[in-house]
Amino acid sequence: MSRFKALGFGLIAFSFPVLAGIGLLSLVNQAGFSWGKVWTEMGSNEMAFTLKLTLVYSILGLVLSWVSAWLLVMGLRGRGSALFRVLSVLPSLSYALGVIWVLKFFRVIEIYSMRSVLMAWVFAGTVYLAGGLSEGVRDLDPRNAEALRVLGAGKIRSWWHHEFRGTGNLQSALLLQQLWFYLTSFSLVLILNGGPPHETLEVGVYASLRMGEMNLSRAVAFAFVQGVILIVLRILISRLPPVRTSQGEWGRMSEARRRPRTSQMLWFGVGALALLIFGVFGFNGIQVFDFAGPILVSLHLSAWVVLSTALFSICCWAAGLPGLASFGTWFSPILLSLAIWNLLAYRTPTLLNVICIQTLLFAPWFSRGVFPALARKRIGESEAVRVFGANPRQVFWWVEWPRVRGAVVKSAALVFSLSITEVSTVMLFSRGDWDTLGSFTQNLFSRFRIEEAAFGVFVMMAFLVSGILVSEVLS
Repeated sequence: MSRFKALGFGLIAFSFPVLAGIGLLSLVNQAGFSWGKVWTEMGSNEMAFTLKLTLVYSILGLVLSWVSAWLLVMGLRGRGSALFRVLSVLPSLSYALGVIWVLKFFRVIEIYSMRSVLMAWVFAGTVYLAGGLSEGVRDLDPRNAEALRVLGAGKIRSWWHHEFRGTGNLQSALLLQQLWFYLTSFSLVLILNGGPPHETLEVGVYASLRMGEMNLSRAVAFAFVQGVILIVLRILISRLPPVRTSQGEWGRMSEARRRPRTSQMLWFGVGALALLIFGVFGFNGIQVFDFAGPILVSLHLSAWVVLSTALFSICCWAAGLPGLASFGTWFSPILLSLAIWNLLAYRTPTLLNVICIQTLLFAPWFSRGVFPALARKRIGESEAVRVFGANPRQVFWWVEWPRVRGAVVKSAALVFSLSITEVSTVMLFSRGDWDTLGSFTQNLFSRFRIEEAAFGVFVMMAFLVSGILVSEVLS
């Protein structure tokens, strides 16, 4: 590729991060904003209480999820990883709904509190950690465990040396990523925490911008503390050694078991159909057509987000800057929303702003799936096709596209599903003039219309399962 083309792709790739950076820096030009007020807010009792609440509950949720995940993995003996992978990408609203139903079933009076948030976090964290740990344990060579038993090691000692220590690097990565999820959790806290002052740093930024009179200095103070914590966490994640899977025949057998089978795809299809049928006929008195508008908005937004994410990621790769696609991993959704909102909120369509933010948020997921496929070049096949007179377009469709098609389809389906269920950026920008399925369902939760909110959750789950099914079929 010529330097001119690489420069063009680089300019496109840099446009999204530059917008976010300018948005953060331009906060100092806002009326009523001063760094003195920011430092005052940072030293306030509210900041100390919110920071303590965020860290205590996040760490407690992480420990409980870790213990629960290991109990599941040991009880199931490494099975169930496919189910865990599906459950781990469910919309966060589904965990909130599950907690509400469980507490109502046991007739708990105080449903809305940070303890309910902790319960939802543990549910979500257990599923995510159990899925990763079960795959990590399955990748270990079982002959090591057999050797420990021959040497007289008991079950606990064998588990400690084989499974626990053997997955040490993987556990560190999973725990840090799950802690990131807790620190940036928005929907679960907003639905289940019972309202201010019981809010985390992430929700505190949103509350400072939306509730009553806007307090930009407080929002920046919360965002600054939140940003420092996330940057430190991201540095720790980036410095972890790469997770190594087993090699040789056992590694090939383990990888083969991960490939989707026809029976698994059939179950995905049955699950999606069951969710749709249950959603339509299982809720009496629900005005189903009220969801038509939010569903159409979600589909429209998600389609544009997929295209924008693909364009941004491919431009990063073509410009020789693949690491730029991970720009969004250094910030939470609310922090990126604050940057874009400050720069473009009253100048460009709000839907365009949400597309820009979600592009930065979801580009790491897209690039993680597509970039390895792009790196596997078929130089010999391309040269052979050119010898027979194929033009560059034919070379791409005959040689290059089959190489990356599966990764592109799966990554696009994942981004589409993430956009369908994303809430925080939409709630900050829409201001009630338009709603996606996620924000509409979130508003139903806030008005305690649980049955209608449950219908919205089941529709999102149906979209998610259908996306997984379609991606497996097309790839």
